[in-house]
Amino acid sequence: MQQKLFQRAPTFELIKDMTLTAMNPNFVFETDADVKGIVEKMESTFRGYWFVPMVKKDTGVLMDIIHAQALWGEKRDNLKLEDKLAEIDKGTDVSLKKLHGSSFFASIALNDKISDVYARMDHDDAEVAIVVDEKGKPSHCLTKTELRTFLKIKD
Repeated sequence: MQQKLFQRAPTFELIKDMTLTAMNPNFVFETDADVKGIVEKMESTFRGYWFVPMVKKDTGVLMDIIHAQALWGEKRDNLKLEDKLAEIDKGTDVSLKKLHGSSFFASIALNDKISDVYARMDHDDAEVAIVVDEKGKPSHCLTKTELRTFLKIKD
């Protein structure tokens, strides 16, 4: 009698099981980066980039992710990224406040469950998830749309 081996299909439960997009090291900015320079880079070299990663100076630890819309049109010289975010947070435009911070992105780890990450992003209305290493440095990114597609969730 011959036995058949049945193999289970590979399960994809963790973020590390997904195909992820690596963060571009040339498009990660320290807190004191010049906003005008970032916008100029988005208009020339990095067309199509729609969010800006901000890391702590000297350590590279992820501090924030900012939607490009929050920076468009900024022409002032010598305006630091961290100062622009402080202006947004002190302002009255609620829609701008939702374009950065925990209402815009989730910081995740490779061993996080895909379903948990999606649930957290959906609850917080976050659009982007950034994979950070054990030191807090960003390595990869994925969007809520990519998670919906992976999990076969329809809007």
